[in-house]
Amino acid sequence: MKLKAQWRLVRCSVALAAGLLALAGCGSKAGIQVVSATYGASCGAPAGNATADLKDKCEGQDACDYKVDVTVIGDPKQGCRKEFEAKWTCGNDSEVHTAMVPAEAGFGKHVQLSCAAKK
Repeated sequence: MKLKAQWRLVRCSVALAAGLLALAGCGSKAGIQVVSATYGASCGAPAGNATADLKDKCEGQDACDYKVDVTVIGDPKQGCRKEFEAKWTCGNDSEVHTAMVPAEAGFGKHVQLSCAAKK
């Protein structure tokens, strides 16, 4: 079993006004926020079937080069040429970005996710 440690810096502002303590900015998100990842939707595979692996590898980064690997995410529909679709947002921005990899994606093709231009 391979364990991966991730550390994220969370910035919070503390204000004391009228005897009340307030935290501002806590819980704000940074970098790539994976919405979903689907491998083989055109073959009838369930939406979001690769989300967990994409989150594990890319969540919180400014940019991510994700390798679509069928030996890691599995083959949801054998005998069908599967594409890969990734959807993500950047930080707290609600705009959803999409990247597609064409059929036969699971044989080592890469998809690029980026929030670098969103700073």
